[in-house]
Amino acid sequence: MRIAYIHGNDGTDVRVGKTCRSLARLGFDTHFIGWDRRPEAPKTIDLGSAQAHVVSRTTVLGHGTLGAHANFIAHAVRTLARLRPDVVCAVNEELACAVLPFRGLFYRRLVCDIFDSLSARAARRPLPLRTALNVISNLGLRGSDRLIATDDNRKQMLGRFAHKAVVIENVPEDPGPDLAACKPQGEIKIWVGGSLDETRGLRGLLAAIENLPGISIVAAGWPYDAFAADTFVRHPRVRFEGIVTARRALELAASCDVVFSYYAPINSYMVNASPNKVYDALAVGRPVLINREVKLAAWVEQEQVGYVLDYADINGLRRAIESMDARRPSLGEFAARARILFQERYNWSRMEARLAALYRELGSEY
Repeated sequence: MRIAYIHGNDGTDVRVGKTCRSLARLGFDTHFIGWDRRPEAPKTIDLGSAQAHVVSRTTVLGHGTLGAHANFIAHAVRTLARLRPDVVCAVNEELACAVLPFRGLFYRRLVCDIFDSLSARAARRPLPLRTALNVISNLGLRGSDRLIATDDNRKQMLGRFAHKAVVIENVPEDPGPDLAACKPQGEIKIWVGGSLDETRGLRGLLAAIENLPGISIVAAGWPYDAFAADTFVRHPRVRFEGIVTARRALELAASCDVVFSYYAPINSYMVNASPNKVYDALAVGRPVLINREVKLAAWVEQEQVGYVLDYADINGLRRAIESMDARRPSLGEFAARARILFQERYNWSRMEARLAALYRELGSEY
């Protein structure tokens, strides 16, 4: 069975990479249709044996114009017409809606993998635009044969469409026990990875470490706003590694004392975030720093796998960071417990089995 996986990314997205690798490993003829928004940036892309069909068009901080988005959609449709896949998996409702008219013509079944719900992202938009985006979201959900949600909470947020959804959690491929066994050396280090912008707590983090000696930040990912690009990644206390592979991200996280995972509580999209960084932290045996307003924070607190603080509590964040030096001697014990939790419940191999069941079921329907 041939599967075309479509996302407006160049293939460096962690979830894109591990999904394509899994689908190809499972024996599906897998093709990734993407968009390289920053062709000048050095990057390593690992899609396994999946074939890539990526169009390059430069954007400002990764944000494309309407014309650039239309160009990507045209590229996706042309590629579908050439590949004629059995199943299309489109990331988020707007892409599902864009390719929906071509079902039955260029492909047979449509899956929508919901990284970030369009309706949740539209919540703070002006009413006319919000209404239009909600209509697009509804059409994408209604028209898809199957939906993929990143956790049970987000599945329930799908409402009347939840019955079509399978949960594929944002957990990493197992890096093995060696990374967790390594102990951070030198100064206290904080890992910040993934999408980088001011709403991810970056300004507060810099403020928290401003007067703390012997603290540094290791970061990698995609700067998505001026603060991240011009201030955060250029800060003298930040070592920015650029765009790295999923494996390299886990290695960098393991070299640090804690994994930072903050989301400004400005809308339901942020409050209901399903951050892979929390599970990355488990995989490499490191605690996570997460703000209390995020729903997943209650789980972090319950399992005692990190620090939970109010988003605006800079003094509390500073105290937590200051305490990390004293916690280093017990990090090995914490890492062993975190690894057990990861292996028993949050390993990507479990998600790969769900992917296999989903696509084999779709294949049996025709």
